[in-house]
Amino acid sequence: MSNKIRYYNSFIDDFVESAHQNFKIADNYKWVRTDLFSRCMSALVYSVAFIASSVYCRIFLHTRFKNSRALRKNAQNGAFIYVPVFCMTSTYQKRRFGKKPNLVIYVDGPFYPDASLSAKRQTALLHDTVYNTMKKRSEKSNCQYIRYEQERNM
Repeated sequence: MSNKIRYYNSFIDDFVESAHQNFKIADNYKWVRTDLFSRCMSALVYSVAFIASSVYCRIFLHTRFKNSRALRKNAQNGAFIYVPVFCMTSTYQKRRFGKKPNLVIYVDGPFYPDASLSAKRQTALLHDTVYNTMKKRSEKSNCQYIRYEQERNM
């Protein structure tokens, strides 16, 4: 299995570039279409895209989600800033057959802030909790598919 190497200069580098990256949308563009035809077409396109992408991700990308129930439990409630917090950790795991590894995505949460603390301390505590959870989950990776290296300026 050959590793892909992606080089970066800073943590905010954008890996994707397109021909029309700086395209601007008109100010009078109608973002939400509420007529019956648009709503029906939206539901149809969403359903077909969801089914097709699910099949593609499962069969061709070998992607699995663990604990996605954590998101479904809170889907009806909505969320505000810091209430609640979820994290998703992607891990690569060797397959029994084939070169491409399985991509297993772990969903954890919700994590809630401690209301008795200051806003700054709540933010720091949520950061630490999510960071430690993601670090623990990342240990489940048992192979390397993409290696990220910082670009060295000569």
